[in-house]
Amino acid sequence: MYTAMDLSYIWIISVTLCLFYNPVTEAQTCSTLCTSNQYCGYPQTGDRIATCLGCNIACQGCTGPNPDQCKLCAPGFYNVGGICRGCLFGKWGQNCTGDCHCLGTGNDDDGCDRTDGACVSNQCSWGWQHPPYCQDPCDGETFGKDCKFECHCPVNDTCNPINGLCGSGRCHEGLPRLRSPPVVAAYCGRANITFKNWVLNVDIGKGPISQYQIKYRIDNDTRGWLHLDTIPYSSHAATYVRIHPNLNQSLMYQYRVDVRRQDGDKVMQEFVPGFESDFYSVDCIITTTTSAPPVTPGRPPPGSIFSPDASAVYIPENTVKISWSTKRNYTAIVGTVWLSYGIIGIGDCEDFNKQDVNYTKVMVSKFGSHVIDVEPWRKYEVLIEADTIYHNVSESDRKIWLIFGPETSPELQTAPSGEVQNIQVNSKTARSITLSWSLPLCEQRGGFLKQYDIQVRDLTNSSRFQASLSTNESTITINNLIPYNRYGARVRFVNVIGAGTYSDEKEIITDEAEPSAPVITDSSAGISTITLSYTKPDPANGVIQEYQIAYSVHADFRDITNKPANTTSYVITDLKPFTRYFVKVRAKTNAPNWGNYSLMTVLRTNEDYPTPPYNITIVYRNETCLGLDWVFPSPQSGQIVEYSIHFMDMSLDTAEKQVKIIQEPSTGPYSICQLNSGKRYLVEVSAKTARGYGRPLTVYRTTEQADPPSPPPPQYINHTDTTITVAIDSIIINTGPLTSYSLFVNDVTADRKRKRQTSVPGYRTAVFPASSITKRTIFTIGTGILSNGIVNIALKPKHNYEIYLQITSTLEGISKSSFSKMDGTVFTSMIATTTTTQAATTLPQKVIIQENNYTPIIIAVVVIVLLIIIAIIILCIFLWYRRRRSQQYEPFEIEKEQIDMTKILHDDYDPHKYWNTIYSHRESRYIVAGRELLPDDSLNANGSVGFRDASPPVTFQQEFHDLPHAQLSPWNAALQRYNKNKNRFPHLLPYDHTRVILDRDDNSASDYINANYVHGYRKSTAYIAAQSPFDDESVLDFWRMLYQLDIKVVVMITNIIEDDIVKCTQYWPDPEQGRVTYGRFKLELIDQQEFADYIIRTVKIKTRNHADTKVVHIFDFCSWPDHGVPDDPIPLLEMRYKVREYHSGNKSPIVVHCGTGVSRTGTFIAIDALLEQYQLEGRISVFAFVRKLRKDRVALVRTVKQYIFIYEAIFEARVAGDTRTGLDLKQKYHTLTMKNPKTKHSFLRDQFICLQRYTRPLLPYQCSNALVPLNVDKNRFPDVVPPDNFRPHLLTPGPGDFSQSDYVNAVFLDGHLYRNHFIVTQTPLHTTVLDFWKLVYDYNISTIVMMESYKHEDDTCAEYWPEKKIKKFEPFFVDNTEIYQEENVTVRHFKLSYMHRPSEPSREIRQFQFNAWDDSDFIPKSKTMFLDLFDLVDDWQRVSKNHDKPILVHCKDGATHSGLFCASYVVCETMRKDGDVDVFHTIKHMKRRRTQIIDTLDQYRYCYKVLWDFMNLRQEGGTLTDMMNHSSTNKFYHNVGSLSLPSYTSHLEYM
Repeated sequence: MYTAMDLSYIWIISVTLCLFYNPVTEAQTCSTLCTSNQYCGYPQTGDRIATCLGCNIACQGCTGPNPDQCKLCAPGFYNVGGICRGCLFGKWGQNCTGDCHCLGTGNDDDGCDRTDGACVSNQCSWGWQHPPYCQDPCDGETFGKDCKFECHCPVNDTCNPINGLCGSGRCHEGLPRLRSPPVVAAYCGRANITFKNWVLNVDIGKGPISQYQIKYRIDNDTRGWLHLDTIPYSSHAATYVRIHPNLNQSLMYQYRVDVRRQDGDKVMQEFVPGFESDFYSVDCIITTTTSAPPVTPGRPPPGSIFSPDASAVYIPENTVKISWSTKRNYTAIVGTVWLSYGIIGIGDCEDFNKQDVNYTKVMVSKFGSHVIDVEPWRKYEVLIEADTIYHNVSESDRKIWLIFGPETSPELQTAPSGEVQNIQVNSKTARSITLSWSLPLCEQRGGFLKQYDIQVRDLTNSSRFQASLSTNESTITINNLIPYNRYGARVRFVNVIGAGTYSDEKEIITDEAEPSAPVITDSSAGISTITLSYTKPDPANGVIQEYQIAYSVHADFRDITNKPANTTSYVITDLKPFTRYFVKVRAKTNAPNWGNYSLMTVLRTNEDYPTPPYNITIVYRNETCLGLDWVFPSPQSGQIVEYSIHFMDMSLDTAEKQVKIIQEPSTGPYSICQLNSGKRYLVEVSAKTARGYGRPLTVYRTTEQADPPSPPPPQYINHTDTTITVAIDSIIINTGPLTSYSLFVNDVTADRKRKRQTSVPGYRTAVFPASSITKRTIFTIGTGILSNGIVNIALKPKHNYEIYLQITSTLEGISKSSFSKMDGTVFTSMIATTTTTQAATTLPQKVIIQENNYTPIIIAVVVIVLLIIIAIIILCIFLWYRRRRSQQYEPFEIEKEQIDMTKILHDDYDPHKYWNTIYSHRESRYIVAGRELLPDDSLNANGSVGFRDASPPVTFQQEFHDLPHAQLSPWNAALQRYNKNKNRFPHLLPYDHTRVILDRDDNSASDYINANYVHGYRKSTAYIAAQSPFDDESVLDFWRMLYQLDIKVVVMITNIIEDDIVKCTQYWPDPEQGRVTYGRFKLELIDQQEFADYIIRTVKIKTRNHADTKVVHIFDFCSWPDHGVPDDPIPLLEMRYKVREYHSGNKSPIVVHCGTGVSRTGTFIAIDALLEQYQLEGRISVFAFVRKLRKDRVALVRTVKQYIFIYEAIFEARVAGDTRTGLDLKQKYHTLTMKNPKTKHSFLRDQFICLQRYTRPLLPYQCSNALVPLNVDKNRFPDVVPPDNFRPHLLTPGPGDFSQSDYVNAVFLDGHLYRNHFIVTQTPLHTTVLDFWKLVYDYNISTIVMMESYKHEDDTCAEYWPEKKIKKFEPFFVDNTEIYQEENVTVRHFKLSYMHRPSEPSREIRQFQFNAWDDSDFIPKSKTMFLDLFDLVDDWQRVSKNHDKPILVHCKDGATHSGLFCASYVVCETMRKDGDVDVFHTIKHMKRRRTQIIDTLDQYRYCYKVLWDFMNLRQEGGTLTDMMNHSSTNKFYHNVGSLSLPSYTSHLEYM
């Protein structure tokens, strides 16, 4: 039999022999017949006589000596390419088909005979039985070497035949049993029995364990198993050793250990017998030599008897072979040799004391070896001692010692059997622990330390943390732990053989740390309180000891106030009413520091009763009114919504207070009227907030007295030549207090003209206090006496005098008077004095009475006024008639003037450049510009090619000229008398054959409306072209048409009023109205969506007689100019796309109307239908389509500008292909980044080239205002200037502003929802800061977006705001009231005041400075930060209620950074509102106003990528929208980077 190694050598030798031996040829024959396993050849001796030679060992029959000449391969060999080769490792038999199951020595020896598979060692491999062939596997109940071990698996489980492991990983839950038999060391009449302690989950069964019983039996002894010893169980022991002494050396012994289970307080009777050891012999080995002749002993030679080459060599199965020899010259004197050995130590531990060592002594031979059983991880001392026949041999020469152990024989190491000791926590923090431990017991280590394995797990959440670590030290620090969390740590000892069991788990709780920020879940404000509810921090990182609530009236918490709290809700008290507070919360554990604050919450306390005003002043007063003004303390405790003024006449005993309510408080003064003149009034002023009225302030104020009535004229008594005596009667007045009487004397001797007197003529000659005139009083004028400070001047003789009496009423510094004149005049002369005191007595002579007559004058004035009124009425009638006549349209004629195409089109759209050339109206046109930038489109190639004969090319102007312009069909129905008033213009009437015929209904018996069916693309009644309703009757007919024809979509291409002419009556309900009724129709506006250039109104219509309702969508395009066509077709195309969306799947016509129902109406119909045709066919004929339109309705597409606009709109819609994207953005972008084989670049780059190439540049004449010398210096860059049509004009004059320039370098840009939603401007120069603030003030801007960080070195950029205090930019004051940081955005809050309007409230303005964008970069550092900026701007626009006001955006050039902000903002806004967006046309619409916007491919690509992030991170339903509910301080939030929008190639775009 041969092993694999033997066969290898044989095969090599055979190949070598082939060089020397060759078989004979066919002509040669052997003298004898060869057997089946021979061949005929020449022998090795060199003899040339053919003979029969044996085949190669690899052959079974052969033709030659070589293994490639075999007829068949012998057992143990197999055929490989015609050569018989030896079986590979583990194979045997014929063709090597058998599997070997022998216990080999490893390496290349499997211990198997290659011919029949017999095991050389007569031992089977683990899991196989029945040697020597070992072809039978263990049955399901046994395992291991020779299947000697019993399986202990659960019922119906599988047992691994090699190691006995159960398939389920669990053992039979039953009685305990050691997994291995005891280790027996037998020698010279004794046996050492060693076994390991039972360990749960390592050995079989379950505890608790009570004791071990050691059993033995003798070979061929019928008594069976005998009891040797009982050993109590100890949890601290690792190994048990027992000695069985005084054995019969001629017998063989076998041992087992039974494990007995504890059953309460006694030993359980049932048990499973332990595994059995082999039988061991305990005889003493004594070698005698009989072959050597006796030697006569002589004197022993000096020195040791033994050779120094004694050794101890480990052999398998825990045995050591001790080898020695005696020196030859001592052989004769050596008698008996004894070998003694004992354990002197354990592993690398300290050796035992000599007296404690138990040696075993056996007799051995002089020359040879002895095998002893050893225990692992023990250190042995061996003494070989010889008895000599001479006694004079020293003891040291008769002995030799050997010491061996794990250091010299590493094989003596075994896997550890014990656990590490004394695991302790040396130190710990919130996020780390340091552990230390002691080595296992010495006898349990089993070998030298290789490493310690440490397992740490989170006991709170096992899925959160599980770590396995290793170290060579007996201490380790574990980091990155969670504060205040329970962890379990266990350690095991690992040596070079294997690993021990893990220690018991040590439970550790990490220290507390600062808690995370709480989350404010609810907050509410009272008048002077704020109630907060907040969650416990998660993670808390400890036991929360207290919370701290910080609040302040400033966002920077400069005046922070802290409040302690012990619960998760708290009420902050003692706050000011109606005050905004910033509140945040943080928590504290036992850690020294506080945790982070929560997100800041902003609340305003509720309003309280207002405080009383102070300093009520009288601004003005008259007889019936008081003008009051007052001041309220600031800040007030609420928003004052109205004032109440209570007032009462104090002169009336029974008067009640009257009240005046001022419901719209504004800057005073406030007046109360219908008062009594000259009266003292009690006035109470109080204010009202949302809570109610506050306490009033009470003052007393007096009205101005009225003019007193004329007093009774003085009565003439008598006179002399120098005096006149008169009588004065007292008077009582109720217009005010009467303070004095005065007499006036007027000398009229020289003045005989009659004059109308407004004041008392003459001079005052006497004054009397009112209290002195209580009855008729006689007074002589001219006595010359001084009275009350006035000299009574003597009169002149022979003069005529007029005497006047004046009464005066003075009240609070205001005096009013009236006077009366004594009848006639008095001529001073000497006459007799009368004694009567009555004025009716004899009058003096020459008393002249004069009277005035004004009747003729009054009559003349009345006549003149009547004539003027009549003239005005006649003029108004004339103007009204002329205006009405001017509104009538003249009949349409073809435009006669020749239009210079180059002048009209300039460079913005040159149709001849962009469309193919045709030579006949029969040809179609298609776009030729930019075709190389698009994917191959076979449709575009279908355009017919004209024959270039002598005919010149057909121009676009010629196309329009050749259209039919006259009436083409009759319109008799429109000319009926009862229908004429339904036509707005007599020359624009519906043809009879296509007119819309209405059904007679409850609203009207008429079937007429000025509207025609118009064909579309492949549909004869795709549209209805109608004039706009212009009165109630036409509105009713219009709704009849919509209802009867089940119209779903109406397109309105007109404004209600244009050029001060009503073009269309509003036929839909107002949002304020909600519902209106026309005839029997009830209309309800159920939705209104406003966009920058159009409005979509959804109206529900039903009749009074039917419950069925219908819905009509009205698209109102508001941006068509009064004259001409839109400067940009993109807004109209955007609305057309929505019209198609709303009308999708509906078979009813689309109603299109404008003022006339022909010009703009025809233009829209042509664009809509021809776009549908171009998309399907790739070519169109505008001429043929419009000609067909005009057969349906007169004059559709009325001007050449409108005709050219059709081409421009179609070119704009198709030049870049399909550019709209929605939820398919990822796929669209993937396609855009593919390589265009025609340009060798990506389609995205080609799309950008198309954007640049076909966006019209701004020409100098369009920016004329920016280029005048007065304004040139206001432009930082001369090529970045605004067009005249879209620039804001400054309105507010500045100080000394003599130039009267309204220019600022800024341009309006549209948003998605609002026209002119952005004002984009350059960062102010030092000379234009005032213009910047004018722009902010004039356009009521509340949001400034600053798209630069001011990190550049350009000194032309001015800082236009004050850093801390208020600053004057005459005529404005700018106050920087607040500044704080939001991630990468600096937020400043300004108050802007106009000094010329001090009573006007300050404007609230917020500036957002974006800091995450370097000036040298074309795109920001982060798309997520860009989206955060959008959110901040949106929030402020909403909070300030200025969402429809412009947003001012500025950067250094007013284009590069600002343009990217506006473009990205609008793109994202459109996606949020509509669910899809046309990125290309959105940007192009902006570039047509400022060409430098989105001027690089990087920026254009960035717009797509920021849109992708917006869809995933911000839009409802996005991939990560729910995740974004976390605040920006959440750690997870910062880990969410900007999402990847993958390209077609991940590493390269063909840019």
